[in-house]
Amino acid sequence: ILYKDAKRWVIEQTERLVDAVGEWSKRECGESITYLPSTNIRKEAEARKRQRDRSVTVGPIGVWSCVEAGGSYRLVPAAGAPKLRYVQTRCKHLYTYLDHPDYGFMSIRMQTWFPYRIQIAVNGREWLARQLEKAGIGFARVGNKIHEVEDFSAMQPLLDKQLRTDWCSMLDSFVPIAFPTIRSALDNDLLRYSWNVWQSEWASDILFKNRSDLDEIIDAVVRHAFIGGHPERLLRYFDRPTRNDGLVRTNSRRPLKTTVTDFDEGYRVRHWLESNSVKLYNEGNVLRLETTINDPYAFRGYRRKQGAPSDAAKQLLPLRKGVADNILRAHLSQDVNNRFADHLATMKSGTPLREILENVTSRKRKRGRSVRALEPTGKDLALLSAIADPRFTVGGFQNKHLRLALADDARYRGKTDKQRSGMTTRSLRLLRDHGVIRRLPKSKRYQLTANGRRLVTALLAALAASTEELTKIAA
Repeated sequence: ILYKDAKRWVIEQTERLVDAVGEWSKRECGESITYLPSTNIRKEAEARKRQRDRSVTVGPIGVWSCVEAGGSYRLVPAAGAPKLRYVQTRCKHLYTYLDHPDYGFMSIRMQTWFPYRIQIAVNGREWLARQLEKAGIGFARVGNKIHEVEDFSAMQPLLDKQLRTDWCSMLDSFVPIAFPTIRSALDNDLLRYSWNVWQSEWASDILFKNRSDLDEIIDAVVRHAFIGGHPERLLRYFDRPTRNDGLVRTNSRRPLKTTVTDFDEGYRVRHWLESNSVKLYNEGNVLRLETTINDPYAFRGYRRKQGAPSDAAKQLLPLRKGVADNILRAHLSQDVNNRFADHLATMKSGTPLREILENVTSRKRKRGRSVRALEPTGKDLALLSAIADPRFTVGGFQNKHLRLALADDARYRGKTDKQRSGMTTRSLRLLRDHGVIRRLPKSKRYQLTANGRRLVTALLAALAASTEELTKIAA
C-alpha cells in the first residue's frame, strides 16, 4: 500500500467492517446497528431491555455503535519509509450482545479502527446457569446471582470445568461475528488474535436459607469489614501521591479508591490496593466476596517460565495477562477471597480479650535475643491499626505502605524517609517475632496470621465499643 493511499485504504476497511456487521445484525437480529450518541448510555441496559421486549431466550440480541476512546496508529514520515506511531484517539466501536446457548448473556466490543481490538465479556454465573440447565439441575436466579440450587455438590464441578476451557479456541470462535472482514482486511490466513485478560472478577457466594437470616448480620459484617481499617487518617493517604516527608501532595486530584455503598438491595464494601480490589456485598440471600484483578503483575504464583519445557520446575513468578495463566489467576483470586472471609470470620470469637493479649504483651526470646512486649493500647496501637486495614487483604502490605499509613504518628514526624524506613523495618520484625504477621515467600510483602487477625479485630472492636457495651458483654 502506497503512503499516499494508506488513509483511504484504512477508511475503506472500517466501512467494510461496519457494513458487514450491519448486514449480520439485520439478518440475525432483524434490525440494523443502533447508534448511541453518548458514552454515558449503558449498553448492557439497552441490550437487556431489547431482550425483554423481544423475549429473546437464546441467540443474538442486537448490535449498538458508539464513538469512544481507543488506541490506534498513525503513519508518520521517517527516513527510508514511514513509521507507525501509537496514538490515543476516538473512533467507532461496535457492541454485539447475544444470549449464547453455552455461555449465556455476553457481549463483544469491536474497535473499527486498526489494530481492530476485540473485547469479549463473559459472565461465569451466566455460563453456570446454562450448565445447570443442560445438566437438569434445578436452580433459582436473579440477574447474575444464583439464589438456590437443587444439588450443590453437582454444581461445583461445573464451575471447575469452566477453568479447563480451551480459551483461545473459545474466543477465536467469536471473531467471525465481531470481525467478519478479517481475512480481506489483513490478507493473511496465518494471523490470529493474542488473547489477554483485561479484567477478571472472581466471586465466592455464601448462600443463606433466606434473606432475613442475612439481614440480621449484614450490619455487623459491614462494620467489621471496616473495623480499624478506615479512619480518616488512613483514607487520607490511601492511593494518593505523597512528598518525601510522607505528607499528601496538596495538588493531588486522584480520587480515593475505597467505597461504602448503601443501595436498595443491600450494602457494598470495596477495598482497593492500587488497581486491584476485593469487595463484599449482599443481595437477596447471597453474600458475595469478589476479587477484581486489573494489574496481574502485582501477584506472584508458581508457574513455569514462558518457553520452558513441560517437565521444568515451577518458579514463583509474576502473574501474566495472557489466558494461559487463567487457572493460576483463579487460584490467586480465591486466596484473596479466603483471606477476606477469614477476616470476617473473626467477627465472632469466644476467646476472652485477656487471653488474646497475653500472647503479645509479655517479653519473649527469639533466636537467642530478647524481644520486647507489644503495647497494643499504647505506642503500638497506630501500628496495629495500620496492619488491620482490610485493603491489605488483596495483596499484603510492604514497608512503604506502613510508612504512609503511619506518617501522622508522632514518632514519624520530622524523620527522613530513610529513618522512617528503618523504624518500620524494626516494627515488622517485632510483629513477626510475636506471630502477628508473616512474610510471603520470596517477596517483601507481609500478611496477618490467624493469631494476628484475632488480635487486631478484638483490640479495635474493644476500643470502638462504649463502656456500657463492654459491661453488657462481660456480664
